[in-house]
Amino acid sequence: MKFQVFQMDVKSAFLNGKLTKEVYVAQPPGFTDPKHPNHVYKLNKALNGLKQAPRAWYETLSTYLIVRPLVGKSQKIYLYMLSLVNC
Repeated sequence: MKFQVFQMDVKSAFLNGKLTKEVYVAQPPGFTDPKHPNHVYKLNKALNGLKQAPRAWYETLSTYLIVRPLVGKSQKIYLYMLSLVNC
């Protein structure tokens, strides 16, 4: 069997993941709002360095791939294959 392999690199991938739970972050030093120095920010999407970022990106990407004719090959999907047999 001959397989054609493709790979990709998504720039800033972890910034594209949607969070499933509410996450709040403190204002970073140097960017504190002088009117509200004790306020925190609720994140709308994942942020680089956030513990949940890799999982959020995986969920976003796998949702996109599964609705296409790509098939995950196990319960924990690490490989997606495009089947052209039934297309």
